[in-house]
Amino acid sequence: MTIAATGTDRVGSRQETDKRPISIITLVAMPSDPSKLRELAAWYREFAERAGNPTIWDGRKRTAEDLDAEADRIEQASSLGASQH
Repeated sequence: MTIAATGTDRVGSRQETDKRPISIITLVAMPSDPSKLRELAAWYREFAERAGNPTIWDGRKRTAEDLDAEADRIEQASSLGASQH
């Protein structure tokens, strides 16, 4: 299970130059199943479309991007681990 923290910590999928703080206020346990992360990302995208505020829309879209990037990272790590055996 992957843990994401708040404060000055950054989600591992974000680029080094991206100084956006993580949008989670407390520690959150994220699923380690890429399909669940992609499902959650789709939910955030759908939910973003209902936002009446551009700032909220942007935050939800970025959260979806972060979840997709984390799913990609997990899949790549899994495929590297499987190819080493």
